[in-house]
Amino acid sequence: MKKAFLLSALASGLIAAACNGGGSSGTGGGPDGGSPSSSGGSTATVLVDGEKAWGVAVDGSDLFWTSNADPVASIRKASLDGTGEVTLCTFQQYDSAEPLVVDASDVYALAGTGSANVYKVSRTATSGGDCTPLLDPTKYTFSVAWGIAQTASRVYFALAPATDMQSTAFGFIDKASGQVTEIAVVTDRVLGGIAADDQYIYFSGGPLTQEKLQRLAASAGSTPSVVADGQYLDPVLDGSRLFGSSGSVDLTSGAPGNPETAFSPELPLGSTLGDIAISGDELFELRGGGGTPGSVWHGPKAGGTFRKLCDAGTFPNRIAAGTTAVFFTDTDDGTIRKATR
Repeated sequence: MKKAFLLSALASGLIAAACNGGGSSGTGGGPDGGSPSSSGGSTATVLVDGEKAWGVAVDGSDLFWTSNADPVASIRKASLDGTGEVTLCTFQQYDSAEPLVVDASDVYALAGTGSANVYKVSRTATSGGDCTPLLDPTKYTFSVAWGIAQTASRVYFALAPATDMQSTAFGFIDKASGQVTEIAVVTDRVLGGIAADDQYIYFSGGPLTQEKLQRLAASAGSTPSVVADGQYLDPVLDGSRLFGSSGSVDLTSGAPGNPETAFSPELPLGSTLGDIAISGDELFELRGGGGTPGSVWHGPKAGGTFRKLCDAGTFPNRIAAGTTAVFFTDTDDGTIRKATR
């Protein structure tokens, strides 16, 4: 999860993204992963421009994103070809709209600059009315929207104060009743992004250079326990395996998987504004960024050869994978781009 202050770095201007649909291979996946290959072929389609897009999600034939375009942030939707754009809802104040998750009926998003909250809107809304806050703003005064994840029945969240990144509040919201359960306030340096299943919420935290993948039982008053060493930023759960910026870990054994199975070492995902998406047996990752040329790479989630799919601008931020294409945001120019898988 990227900090809200990065929004000040958003700028206008369109950067072309050259894609290599077939993918030029490096020297292989794993520890010997190849150097980035030269790009070629077609140019990635810019689907959304001028929106200051941040989070992005794909569900079925619909594309969803959070927009920070002036004068008010919003949650928006379009078809996968970029047509039929509609504003689902807007935030009551100019909040920093960040990641979002989507289920069969609703969209949930994190937003906040002064008082972060979890917001909800029907995925079929067309009015552009107010997004519905789900947390009591007088109780949850943390100002940084740190992470969001969902299961079939719950939406999990992590919030932190801008003045003290050593405290992070974890909790979940029951989708059916709206009841909020506080899990814990972790007084440790928690890094960006969370993942969750029906039993645990997962996050990366600890002193600088000593980060560990940790988990909290999904019940009030639980305390964190260590799952694996290393940074697992913006973690993604896929069955019993968790993927993050240090690689992957088998949650059934609690032992780290091969941390270089999916990620080549020349541009480690955890040192950049990277993100991960999984679709079927394939994993997609954003590499580079932070002011240097970024790119989208893909390969088997079980490990193997990863290939460059396309360039991804200078501040690639979030990625979502559909069945035939991937979609990614760039916080430098605020666009959403599409690349055929």
